[in-house]
Amino acid sequence: MGKRVLRVAAFGLKPNEQSVLRSISVLSCHSSRAVSFELVADGSVADLFLVDIDHGEAVSRWRASDPQQMRPVIAIETQGKSAAQKVLRRPLLASRLLAALDEVATNVERFGPRTLMPLAPPAESFLPLEAQAAAMPHPRQAVLVVDDSPTVRKQLEIVLRGRDVDTTLVATGELALDEIAQREFDLVLLDVVLPGTDGYQVCKAIKKGFGAKRTPVVMLTSKSSPFDRLRGSLAGCDNYLVKPVNQADFEAVLTKYLSAGSADGLKLDYARPMAA
Repeated sequence: MGKRVLRVAAFGLKPNEQSVLRSISVLSCHSSRAVSFELVADGSVADLFLVDIDHGEAVSRWRASDPQQMRPVIAIETQGKSAAQKVLRRPLLASRLLAALDEVATNVERFGPRTLMPLAPPAESFLPLEAQAAAMPHPRQAVLVVDDSPTVRKQLEIVLRGRDVDTTLVATGELALDEIAQREFDLVLLDVVLPGTDGYQVCKAIKKGFGAKRTPVVMLTSKSSPFDRLRGSLAGCDNYLVKPVNQADFEAVLTKYLSAGSADGLKLDYARPMAA
C-alpha cells in the first residue's frame, strides 16, 4: 500500500507557525511515514483544517470552506478558552503539531471524515506574550548545538560559553526544529547521524524556510567522503566539520559566522576526542 496523503488547509496561522507546518509537510513527504500531509490553499479540497479560533476572519474562511462542518478541525488558540475536542495551545511546537495531525489522520482512517469539534465564537485577537518576547532582540549571540552524544554537546558547550555565546543543546532533530520555531539563532551546529529525523532532513527543513532560512548551518560528522559532503551541500548546509573537530577549523567557523567575541575562548579537549 502506498503512502496516504491528507490535504491540510490552515487559516489564521502566524508566519512562524506556517513555517512549522511547511516543515512538517516536507518531512512527512520525504520520510518512511505511512501518512504525509500536503498543504493546500483551497479549503474546499482539504481533508482537515488548522484554524486560529482567536482570528475571526480565519473562522469565517473555515466555515465557508466546510459549511456542513463535516471535516476534522484542529483549533489553535492562545488562552485555552475553547471547548473544542482537539485544541493546540500556543506556542505551536513542531512535535505537538505533528502528534495532533497523526491523531486526526488515525481517526480519519478509522471513522472517515467527520466533525471533531464545534468552534467556539471567535475571541478578540491579540498578540500573545510569547510572541512579544520572541520579537525582542537577544542580547547575546545564540548557537544551537544538535548532537545525540552527551560528550560532544558538553565539549561544544564549554567552548561556546567560553566565548560568551548563548548556547542551546538538544539531542534530536525534532527538538532542534522546536527550538528554531520559537527563537532565532546565529548559528546551528548540526550532527548528521541523529535518532529519528537525520541532520540532512533537519538542514533541508531549515533552509526551506523553517523560521531560519538565512541561519548558517554547519554539519558535524565522522564521515568525510565526497558523497557525504555533496549530500550536505544539497541539503543547504553552509559548512562541514569532520569529528573529531580540528581546533583551528572550529575557531575559523566561529569567527566566520559569529561576530568577534572572546579571542581567548576555551579550546577543545583533545584528551577526550569528540565522539562520532
